[in-house]
Amino acid sequence: MNDMKNKLLKWTVLFLTFSITLCFFIANQCEKQQPQEEIEKIVKKTEFEKLNEKLNEKLNNTVIADISYQDSENEMYLLSNLVLKHPILIFRYSELNCNTCYESELALLQRVFTDDDINRVIIFCSYQIRNHFTVFKKINQIKIPVYRIPQKTFDWLIEDYASPYYFILHPDMRTTNFYIPDKVFPDLNVKYLKEMKQLLSD
Repeated sequence: MNDMKNKLLKWTVLFLTFSITLCFFIANQCEKQQPQEEIEKIVKKTEFEKLNEKLNEKLNNTVIADISYQDSENEMYLLSNLVLKHPILIFRYSELNCNTCYESELALLQRVFTDDDINRVIIFCSYQIRNHFTVFKKINQIKIPVYRIPQKTFDWLIEDYASPYYFILHPDMRTTNFYIPDKVFPDLNVKYLKEMKQLLSD
């Protein structure tokens, strides 16, 4: 009977020792993995910020042509009429872009730019079929002025990324403050919009 108890005690001690060792090993691996994930996130964030910096170096102060755009009633207007008195923020997207990318940005844009300052921002979108444009606008209850432009209206580097993007257009038709948002970095997207809102309200 004593032998049985001794064996049971021995196996219990061995089991507990193994369990504790395993727990320490797992905890150690987690500690090693977490810094690695943090490092990767920092690297991606740095690369993302550098991408936007390089785009601004190449595109800032580009003067664009006075393009035509279309509202949901099929009326045509000239871009220069939108910036007669002050600069505006333009959000540009296409139905060919990732759906969740531009939809999440549209929602964020409408949270940051409220009724008091929606005259400082417009949306340019490209839909091959006009009805898709009007239906999307209605379903999403977009309050910010939204207009339709042809897919290849802008012939510049940023269009090659096939992503929605922002820029500021000035009364002299100069462009500045380009930014490609990324849903991986929502804090940076919010920061950009708040900074642009402040800039346009000065």
